[in-house]
Amino acid sequence: GTFQGAIINSLPAVRLTAASSQYYTFGTALNFTSGVSNSATIFVVMAKVDSSNAGRIVSGSDSSLAYRGSSSQAQSLDNEAAFNFGSGTAAPDTSWHQMNVVYLGNASWAFRRDEAADGSGTTADHVTATDTWVGKSNYGGTYLDAYIAELIIYNTNLSGTAIGAVETYLHGRYGI
Repeated sequence: GTFQGAIINSLPAVRLTAASSQYYTFGTALNFTSGVSNSATIFVVMAKVDSSNAGRIVSGSDSSLAYRGSSSQAQSLDNEAAFNFGSGTAAPDTSWHQMNVVYLGNASWAFRRDEAADGSGTTADHVTATDTWVGKSNYGGTYLDAYIAELIIYNTNLSGTAIGAVETYLHGRYGI
């Protein structure tokens, strides 16, 4: 990605251009496993450049978790092998948004966008990855076309109070 200065609320962001060289790799794999305590809560502040782009926000190898947008939803979750875990209800656009997804336990996921509920999903699937990327899909050709100002990943399912605190921080910092 390309560093862009003063892009949102006088703060920088990274521009990913839906190209094969425009993604980031985590040094360690993330493990999102339904039904156990090492689950995940993911927050992102981003603006899509192309609202129909289905690029992955966070994804991994091994038919693992893909937190992404699509041409019909601003956010959704699947396991890259076409098992849809659920999606948000808001339509995608090119405005700045804070979005997050959290595993609630009992094979249940909740989506939020701009400090409000935005859909849910369920799965009993085991979801792990040996590699984890920002802006890239395991299946190639689906790179993210967006600005990302901040990405926060917790390896636990945060409480409602903790989610609210992170959302308040992100909305205050980025003025959205």
